[in-house]
Formats: sequence, structure tokens, C-alpha cells
Amino acid sequence: PIPFANPRKERCARKAVFCTRPASQDNIMKPLKQKVSITLDEDLILILRELAEEEDRSFSQYINLILKDFLKKRGEPKAQKP
Repeated sequence: PIPFANPRKERCARKAVFCTRPASQDNIMKPLKQKVSITLDEDLILILRELAEEEDRSFSQYINLILKDFLKKRGEPKAQKP
């Protein structure tokens, strides 16, 4: 295996998953995710980073999971794709 300075990166590299979508004539590949910028309290960031690490997830993955669970518990319907 390739040595990494950060053991977490090594774990992530071993679990690499590639997502694909069928190609359409208009758009060969659509991004699976969209980047957004939000502002969070520093103490909240520290807690979320620790919890994400405990579940071996990235910070972004963990926030995405929390938000999906929150919406599911509220009974919100899934967003319609444009």
C-alpha cells in the first residue's frame, strides 16, 4: 500500500467508491453533489468533526447524513430534481 502521512486518508483510500450515472445525450455526467458554503459556530464544528471521525466519515458526509435524517424525521418529501 501507498504510505500516507495521515492514517485516516489511508483508510479512506482503501474504501474508495466510484459512483456513476447513465449517460444522457444532453449531459454526459452530472455531478452527484453540489457545493454550498455555510457558516457554523466553532464549537459545533469541533463536535461534528469528532462525531464524523468516530463513524469514519468525512465532515461533509456526516453533515449530509444528519440533514437527511432530520428531514426524514420531519416527514419532508424528497426534493424533486429539475
